[in-house]
Amino acid sequence: MKSRSFFGMLSLAALLALAAPAPAQQRGGVLNAAVIVSAIPDYGKNTLAITIENMRASFKETPVIDLDGSPLTVVSSHDVILPSPRVKGRIAPEAVEIIVDLPRPIPVGTFQLTFARGPLTISFPTTLGADGPAGVAGPAGPSGSAGAQGLQGNTGANGSNGAQGPAGPQGPAGTLTGLGASYSGGLTANSQDIMNLPLAPATYLVQARLTAGAIGVNTFMDCEIIDDVAIAAGLPPQAAGIASPQFSRTLFLMGTVTVAAGGTTPDQLHVRCSGNSTTLTYDGLVVAAPIDFSQFGTFVGKSADSGGGVTVSWNLQSNVGH
Repeated sequence: MKSRSFFGMLSLAALLALAAPAPAQQRGGVLNAAVIVSAIPDYGKNTLAITIENMRASFKETPVIDLDGSPLTVVSSHDVILPSPRVKGRIAPEAVEIIVDLPRPIPVGTFQLTFARGPLTISFPTTLGADGPAGVAGPAGPSGSAGAQGLQGNTGANGSNGAQGPAGPQGPAGTLTGLGASYSGGLTANSQDIMNLPLAPATYLVQARLTAGAIGVNTFMDCEIIDDVAIAAGLPPQAAGIASPQFSRTLFLMGTVTVAAGGTTPDQLHVRCSGNSTTLTYDGLVVAAPIDFSQFGTFVGKSADSGGGVTVSWNLQSNVGH
């Protein structure tokens, strides 16, 4: 009995040894057990990725790959290591991934993919077709633990300018300040504007000065202060004067100008002068200062003479002209 059991176990071991696959042998860069394990299409790139186990990319002969007899163009090839062995107990075999171009348009259906190189020919059924509809989203997985703090990122580019905002509300009225202008040059016999000022609505105290560069014999300088409103209405100037540089080199003018709201804005104030000297040079200056005459009251003054006291009264408000 023991003898028969021993021979039975020996026979079973021999049969198992005959049935086991022989180890792959290297022949010119290709293993005997070369087999296509996958063919994955990329419809976006119009390519097919073919993975062949037990083969390396160092081809001595250019392989021929076709799809149902139609040759496919090889784009690239490179060695890969499969993630896990196909047979338990064996190490992961080497493999090659070959990228080929698919025909345009891509055919739809199941086709025979054939790889041939030298005496080696292997085939693999491949199904091609358009991508199916997206599947239903699966349930959300549990939240993972917080990761470590990442490195500080680079400063981003400046953003584009934003749209212009709406206009703000009307601000309070500003305080008028004095205006001025100057002149340096000669005078002609015809009256000419030598200085101009734009005036906003208000009442102004205006003073102008014209100075001759030297004493002139039998010469004169004639000036006036007048604004656009007075010119349009044919009114006299707000101030006027004449002087001879033979006796006085400086001519002073002073007057008031009131620019009404709603009128000509801005109202132009003109300093016009003429003279009879072609050699004298004149320097001019005009200043317009806003003033509120309502701050002044009625001033009363007295002067005495041999006949008794004479009372003189005046009101600056009533003397404010245009």
